[in-house]
Amino acid sequence: MARFLKLLLGIVLAFVPAIAQLTPDQRAHDFTELAAAFNKFYAPANWKIEALNSNLFNVAPYLTRARAAATDAEYYEVLLEYVAALQDGHASFRVPSNFRASLGVGVDIFDGRVLIDSISSRYPAAQFPFRIGDELVSIDAIPVGDTLNRLVKLDSLGNERPTRRLAAAYLTSRPQAVVPTAYLLPDQSTVVIRRAETDALESYSLTWLKTGTPLINLPRRPDLNTRTAPSITPAEISKGSTLIERLAARNTRIFKPYIPPPVEEEAEDEPRSSRALIGLGSRTPYYALPPNFVRRRGTGSDFLYTGTYTSDGVRVGLIRIPTFSVQFGGARRALLRELEAEVGFMQANTDGLIVDVSRNPGGFCSADVASRLIPTPTRIYQDLLLPTYSDIQLYEEIVAEARIFAAEPWVVDLWQFALDSLRGAYGGNRSLTGSLPACLTEELSSYPVEVDTYPPWRNAAGEVGSYAKPLMVLQDELSASESEHFSSLIQDNKRGPVVGIRSPGLGGRTATIGTGYYSEASTGMTFSLTVRNSISQAPGLPASPYLETTGVIPDIVIDSMTRENLVDQYRPFVASFTQALIDHVRSAPAQ
Repeated sequence: MARFLKLLLGIVLAFVPAIAQLTPDQRAHDFTELAAAFNKFYAPANWKIEALNSNLFNVAPYLTRARAAATDAEYYEVLLEYVAALQDGHASFRVPSNFRASLGVGVDIFDGRVLIDSISSRYPAAQFPFRIGDELVSIDAIPVGDTLNRLVKLDSLGNERPTRRLAAAYLTSRPQAVVPTAYLLPDQSTVVIRRAETDALESYSLTWLKTGTPLINLPRRPDLNTRTAPSITPAEISKGSTLIERLAARNTRIFKPYIPPPVEEEAEDEPRSSRALIGLGSRTPYYALPPNFVRRRGTGSDFLYTGTYTSDGVRVGLIRIPTFSVQFGGARRALLRELEAEVGFMQANTDGLIVDVSRNPGGFCSADVASRLIPTPTRIYQDLLLPTYSDIQLYEEIVAEARIFAAEPWVVDLWQFALDSLRGAYGGNRSLTGSLPACLTEELSSYPVEVDTYPPWRNAAGEVGSYAKPLMVLQDELSASESEHFSSLIQDNKRGPVVGIRSPGLGGRTATIGTGYYSEASTGMTFSLTVRNSISQAPGLPASPYLETTGVIPDIVIDSMTRENLVDQYRPFVASFTQALIDHVRSAPAQ
């Protein structure tokens, strides 16, 4: 009897998901809603057409594919591809699944090849002798290059280089939220690895560690114009319907409808990323510092990682800012007090300073941080907004409250200026506002603020206390969003060189909205366009003042993503950026 019931359950489970798929009309409805959301809210749309020839208004090919998808997973891939084609790390589509499969071997792209950069302890070296620095060649007989080319279409982190690195992380760590077919992975996969020492190809059977609940097919929601099957009644049972038919009918009962959340700003505007990207948002640097490095901060409740070392007679200071995600209140003030203490020490005890925002995924306004490092009034970036009627209502309320509670007339003038700009742009054909203040913080409450200028930081004595010696910023292709804004502040104000690799190009304010009553999905959206105080041009793009897509182009290119760096804890990379600072210190005018 137990064997019969087990067999019957298997038949039922095999049958129910097949009938639970969304209908073509439901898929079309949800895709149209997704496209409409981007049409309404996505500020960089016209810039994406000009820069990338990526037209979000060309929905017909995607709509056809969405309707014809064989499975809900295939349907989700269509929506992911539609959003990823914008090449915007702030724009995202997410499948409502917590399922993830991890192979236990982390990989990244070094020298253009997919190399192993971490190995789980569940693979002892005696049975699995591959090493960090070896190359991943294939998974289940599929070359990694082929899988990589498919994964890059599902999620974008801006320009090509960070996007391919993100896709490489998905090779061995697959969240179904981004890779809808992750649930199809076997329990074990055969991987082929090229050993660096011998150049030999070796095969291993590795296990996928699976967590969460896989989403195979969504419950079929009722169409608005279609009568759905009700609960089974005794009368229907007497009609001779089979057990499977009755269970299948129960699966089509009306469920409580999914209500997407309203448009709201995210708590953090960090781009999406796999947990397999080593060092992303980490306080401790991913590279090994020189033996004579003396750490000052980087333990316990410290927000920053700081210290000093000497190289070729030059006293070098390092301040690593792992994220800008701390926005307001006591935590923000604690961060600034910590930074001020370090700036004071570095001013007295170093000849030059490295500010590291590599692998910093972003956050909120960085101008107050920059003001501790730029001893002059700082010209900051601005925002162009694509206004909605609700935006106008919100700013009207702010202006009204400012007239009642603000102590200074300039506060009212500032918000009135923003409101007038929103009103002027609203109703046009996707018209954007003029430049608006993009970086207001608590400490500006007593300072008159101009649209594009931030005052230097002053200490308790009223004196400018910013670091005044030579300085450079270290960034890479994972320095995203607000960390790019920070690099642009340093570069536009000619405070010092930006060193590293071009950043991904995530410029604008973000929000998350629910898209798809049937799909139960969520979408990240960029609803403004960041404007720098300089013109820059990335290869293959038009010259523009926009941070979006272009990113921050370094003054000095130093690439950490080489196999030599990987196997030597990035010591050659550290030597290179240290030398860049030494050269900068020695070429700076005497103080």
